Amino acid sequence: MKRVISLVLFAAVLFSLAAHAEEPVNTLPEERTSDKVILCFSATDNTWGIAEKIAAAVDADILRIEAEIPYTEDDLNWHDRNCRANREQNDSSARPGIANLPESLDGYDTVFIGYPIWWGTIPRIIRTLMEAYNWEGKTVVPFCTSGSSGIETSIRDLKAMDSGAEVLDTGRRFPAGASEQNVREWLNEIGY
Repeated sequence: MKRVISLVLFAAVLFSLAAHAEEPVNTLPEERTSDKVILCFSATDNTWGIAEKIAAAVDADILRIEAEIPYTEDDLNWHDRNCRANREQNDSSARPGIANLPESLDGYDTVFIGYPIWWGTIPRIIRTLMEAYNWEGKTVVPFCTSGSSGIETSIRDLKAMDSGAEVLDTGRRFPAGASEQNVREWLNEIGY
């Protein structure tokens, strides 16, 4: 009996270690390893998968933007008119807090910003991110995931924020399961 319990505990520890080995990066390195960084908000992991493919292809640092108050499944249930995401998107002043907001983006010239399309545009937490920094002299490369909406409105909204960044029109919307080849083709098209 002790041997069975030991094996079960050992398996649980291995499973726990494996799960933590694949956790998203939630801090930037103290010393920049690249002049490119990917900042990605991904409530359901779809956009994060694209961010990882971009990071590998362009040798960029990467950070998963985490909400101070994590989104639950109920928060994202757009069928519920009163869910958190609907309330935020309907409130132009909403700026959800970011738990792991980097102190600075100094040293990065190119910032890939990833997000899911919410109600046709960027989630409000991306506005929090854009308002947190001086973007002067930086190039912002938007990318997103969406089942149906295009990226155009979100690019327009990013540009309208007048952050000082050059927001590229060549951002791309990807389906959740986009292949590495699809991502690399886009990066080649835009010169990365």
